[in-house]
Amino acid sequence: MLVKNYIKKLLLPRNKLIVLTMHQSSDQFDPQRNGKWIWSDTGFFEEQLKFLKSKFKLIRLSEGIEQIKKGKLKGTQVSISFDDGDISIEDFLVPLLKKHKIPATFFINTAYLNGDLRGYWYNIYNYLLHGNEKQQQVVQSMTPFYDVLRNTSNMEQYNEYRLKVEQCGEWIEKNVRFYVDFSFLKKLDPNLFEIGLHGHEHQRFSMMSGEWQKNNLLQNINHLKQFEQFRPIFAIPFGKPMDWNEETIKIARKLKLDIVLSNGGINRNFDQVIKRIPADGIEVPRIFDNLYYYAK
Repeated sequence: MLVKNYIKKLLLPRNKLIVLTMHQSSDQFDPQRNGKWIWSDTGFFEEQLKFLKSKFKLIRLSEGIEQIKKGKLKGTQVSISFDDGDISIEDFLVPLLKKHKIPATFFINTAYLNGDLRGYWYNIYNYLLHGNEKQQQVVQSMTPFYDVLRNTSNMEQYNEYRLKVEQCGEWIEKNVRFYVDFSFLKKLDPNLFEIGLHGHEHQRFSMMSGEWQKNNLLQNINHLKQFEQFRPIFAIPFGKPMDWNEETIKIARKLKLDIVLSNGGINRNFDQVIKRIPADGIEVPRIFDNLYYYAK
């Protein structure tokens, strides 16, 4: 088995772009604010940064995409990206990235930046489920709807159920912030950081009409194009094949956006999409030791 794995590593392409995707980090896990599968301990996260900086050339994603398009990708280039715009980006992640002078790309949902919408069904349900007694009572009646949302292929069911859960957002305290705001984005160092699109609202695009998808992306663009750090790169929310459809790709291309997924894989030549490897809470050396798995 060791020989087989060694041969597989030798067969990896020399020139490749590896894109890691993450979400949240903090000094202590908070069940109200943090998702079990999308969170990293801050100390753990910093150790992964140190490893990456010591082993690879780290670049912003837009630079990697440009190199691939021009056929100028040399060696193994690595980009780090973060989805959603979670408040921990401001509180924990950006300070660490600045400390180690590591570039990153942040994919932002703009509907939640000014607080008009508290969030979407995932974080609303999670927060209330671990809240006070009244909040738990409110959201527990939503559990049958919530449990269906991630996997249903029925558009009508998805939109009925997600609205039921999202209406519970009124039970979240007014001073609670899940996401960064516009002022934070404006202050990001443009020499290190860039901002991309993650949809205005964080929804499964495959469960929405073409008109909704187009309007959602247009709102996302209109909010973010004011920033010097903005790049026309669209990371599809959730990013698995079940979460987008042909119309999603068609609309994004018409808007001249580069498309990014979270389905695993490495990037060698420019194709329809850029592939990313989920890395929340995962020891990064293990990912690179098993890159041949992502090169299938």
